[in-house]
Amino acid sequence: MTAIIAHQHLYGSTSLSTSSAGSPSHGTLACSDPAMDPADLAVLERAGEATLSPADAALDLKPVRKTFFRLPSGRFAVGRTQFGDVARGGADSSRYIAHHLIVENDALLSSGGHPFVLLDIADWATSLEHVVRAARPTWIQGPADPEILLSVLEPRRDLLSKLAAAVVTPRDLPLILVGPESVAMDLVRVLFRVLPVTRRMELTFSSYCSGAGSLPDLFSLVMVPRASDLASRKASLRFDLATADLSSRLLPTPYARWLRHELEAGRWERIDTFNRTLEALRTGSGETSLGALTPDRETIAAIWEVAGLETRRLLSGSPRRIAEVLAKATAPRPLADALLAVPPEALLGDQSPADDIVAALSVLKKAASRRTWSRWWDRWKEAPILAPYASSVSRPWWRKLV
Repeated sequence: MTAIIAHQHLYGSTSLSTSSAGSPSHGTLACSDPAMDPADLAVLERAGEATLSPADAALDLKPVRKTFFRLPSGRFAVGRTQFGDVARGGADSSRYIAHHLIVENDALLSSGGHPFVLLDIADWATSLEHVVRAARPTWIQGPADPEILLSVLEPRRDLLSKLAAAVVTPRDLPLILVGPESVAMDLVRVLFRVLPVTRRMELTFSSYCSGAGSLPDLFSLVMVPRASDLASRKASLRFDLATADLSSRLLPTPYARWLRHELEAGRWERIDTFNRTLEALRTGSGETSLGALTPDRETIAAIWEVAGLETRRLLSGSPRRIAEVLAKATAPRPLADALLAVPPEALLGDQSPADDIVAALSVLKKAASRRTWSRWWDRWKEAPILAPYASSVSRPWWRKLV
């Protein structure tokens, strides 16, 4: 369980009644943070603007828009926009109320970087009666990682794997999901389930973006129900939920390829182990071992991409694992150089067998840049733990055959 204290912000029309003549005015209705950063307030108001599409207004639909994005101050906002009653035929499609909860970065990290903790549990505004309650912060308690029945998504495994690869691949444009919002939201929920915590916090999103004049720069993922809603959006990267087709080709990174393959194979436990390991590296607590992960080339490359220099903590103290991983790495030099920033006792472990130490250092010397290896060796060559290796490299070549 996790508990979060969040500030509140309400934005919308001054009335949700259909009996009022003319279109309602819009603005901030309530804010629980009297010292709100003006830049944050401006973004919240911009994110709060919404329009019901003519097609939905004609059908007398009242969709709910859900959002998750970062504010200029570094805090995060989780929002829900509720459209009011709309006259059939779209006579007035501008009545709505946008309710945002503002949480600190650390608070969101403690909840697993999962906005659905808030979206599923918070007391969201549906009318102007909520204005009084929104004038003070709110306290929310819920599961740190909402349960998802992954078995339900088995028929959509191929769709999910392609979408996940697109989401984690760097790109300059928001990714637009075109298709039924119920399907899109189910997939987004699972994306938050299978991504590491830090990657979850990069997955900002907005559902129901029909009628928006332009794509907000706040979101990396945008959902629209119909392709016709994209008519005026020339610069966009679209993912069709019906066909799993991407409008433009992306060059996948090692992590994107690894995640797609694991999802295609339904290896949820390996994905969980990968994420737990990364979270242990980030927090400095918990098990920092590859555990059930086979250190193949793809997994090593994925860990290096996501964890960076922290990867060396997975290997330090185990010379046998160092030799194994570096031997399999496609591009071992950056990792080898990073490992050689660690003192020999911590790098090799003071109880490791001499043969393992010699093997690890032999691979490290070959994989690392010459300058990095020379500096490390010149500094530490007198360390007792390096004696087996020093002895092996100092013997004449014919002695090594004995």
